[in-house]
Amino acid sequence: MKLINLILLGVLQGVLEWLPVSSTAIVMIFSVYLGIDLETSYDIALALHLGTLIALLAYYRKVYLTILTSFIRNGLKDKRTKYLILSLAGTGVTGIPAYLLVKKLLYGLSLKMFTILVCLLLIFTALLSLMKKKEKTLNSRESFLLGLVQGVAAVPGLSRSGLTIAYLLSIGLTSREAFWWSFFVASPPILGITLYEMVSNKIVFSIEFLTALLASFLTGFITVKTLLKIVEKIKRSYITLGVALGLLVTLFI
Repeated sequence: MKLINLILLGVLQGVLEWLPVSSTAIVMIFSVYLGIDLETSYDIALALHLGTLIALLAYYRKVYLTILTSFIRNGLKDKRTKYLILSLAGTGVTGIPAYLLVKKLLYGLSLKMFTILVCLLLIFTALLSLMKKKEKTLNSRESFLLGLVQGVAAVPGLSRSGLTIAYLLSIGLTSREAFWWSFFVASPPILGITLYEMVSNKIVFSIEFLTALLASFLTGFITVKTLLKIVEKIKRSYITLGVALGLLVTLFI
């Protein structure tokens, strides 16, 4: 695959991972148009998550370090630590079956059928994001539910960030908190699936692939930082509408 094409896919992943559209689905569709079969494009899309994962860890490095230190000293007494673990457990419940199902169904699936599937799945996430409740904070039960929602997004076409932000907005979190928690709980499952893909598919870290990861990292870091600043200045109702519209945009990809 040409270097410029890999860089393009890396940039797409870096920007779209944090927006309410399916970065995996869009990267896959672009990969297929570049001549890659659908199953291999899924592996590439997941592997490129390593770049955005590093960006996320870099941006939240102080928070993750604080939580790790707190967990070692106090166990689950720190709420953020407990909520992160609960969300990870929920992600495993739905994410592993979803991932295995996708890997099985993608074999022999045409681009047209895949795109139709993407469209149908996004209708659900768009409708969910329009739900509104009074502002509140996260609790243990909703942290686990957040994980369940995140795990379902292992299916290409369901935006992980869009789906989790939509859920968090629907239960009453502020825009800032919804984006923060959506980004914060993303690192463990992204790390797990990325490492699995690299080991199982024996991904070669060529100069071209490393360049694509660098593009994904740089654009991912800039996008996270920019989004968290923007949402502080926009009303929650506008954010909710933006999430819904962002999810629906993928219908036309």
